[in-house]
Amino acid sequence: MRTETTKKLFTVDEYYKMVDVGILQEGDRTELIEGEIIQMSPMGSLHAAVVTGVNDVLVPLFKGKALLRPQLPLRLNEFNEPQPDVVLLKPRQDCYSSRHPGSADVLRATIFVAGGFAVVFSLQKRWLEKRIDALTEEASRLQQEVETAREAEAQRIAADFHDGPLQSFISIQMRLEIFRKILERDREAGFQELQQLQELSKSQVRDMRSYVRNMRPLDVDGASITAATRRLLDEFQKESGIPVTFVGGERPFAAPPEISADIVQVIREALNNVRKHSKATRVAVALEKVGKILEISIDDNGVGFHFSGAYSLDELDLLRMGPVSLKRRARSLGADLLLESRPGHGAGLKMKIPI
Repeated sequence: MRTETTKKLFTVDEYYKMVDVGILQEGDRTELIEGEIIQMSPMGSLHAAVVTGVNDVLVPLFKGKALLRPQLPLRLNEFNEPQPDVVLLKPRQDCYSSRHPGSADVLRATIFVAGGFAVVFSLQKRWLEKRIDALTEEASRLQQEVETAREAEAQRIAADFHDGPLQSFISIQMRLEIFRKILERDREAGFQELQQLQELSKSQVRDMRSYVRNMRPLDVDGASITAATRRLLDEFQKESGIPVTFVGGERPFAAPPEISADIVQVIREALNNVRKHSKATRVAVALEKVGKILEISIDDNGVGFHFSGAYSLDELDLLRMGPVSLKRRARSLGADLLLESRPGHGAGLKMKIPI
């Protein structure tokens, strides 16, 4: 058996009796629309600003000609008493204190005001929709950039691990095999090889600690490039025992946050390369900002690379020479790179980074 339900529609008089008996409170934000009690939505800041602005315009315009009532009851008929944002009424001496105004009290100018409201809110809605679409596209673009950066960083970490710790472990593994064969033939030579392996293991532990330390995010937030570089050089000297001369630290300057960490990371990777491979006894680091270009120079007095001469980034890639991680960083920063090698007399790295 199907039971049909019907709505109970309230009249305006019944609506006010609910206030009298305490079912509704006088301050409740409700309206009576087609006999149904409707809860009014909270007024947002934009809505309030528009109502206030219209009120400021209309009050002097209709002074002495009409009464302006913002968001107050308007009794249209037996089943409708809305609270429109703005309504223009015929003037009354009691300002409608004895009763709420009805449809007969509304001036025709209200129609134009309502139309103006509709236009304003329509334009505002259209602007907000476009703004939401633009923000959505921007969020999608930023998410894609984050994913790209994450993938690039994962590839860099994998390449660094392959070129660093993994090669060291492979070296130890090969030396252990050699040690086993030597020990079978000559016990004394085997013990000498064992001592060398122990020293190699200690060196690899130091390298692994350095690698893990280099994986940590650089603390450059709020600091100038020179201040962050100075801290990095202090740490390098303590860990490696290699003295560093720093030129340019007396003129602190900052770079955009999105590239500051990458700039300091370039310097850290260059120093790490010096510590691991150069056998240098001193290092010189220089920073200089020329217009919108940051010039970085890192020179050491070590053994240099296996090649001789100065080569640009493109030339190094073509000849497959030079540290891979430094070349990758230089390309990500859009930097010009020049690597100079003086076998037996050291090496020099120069970079020009747009900031």
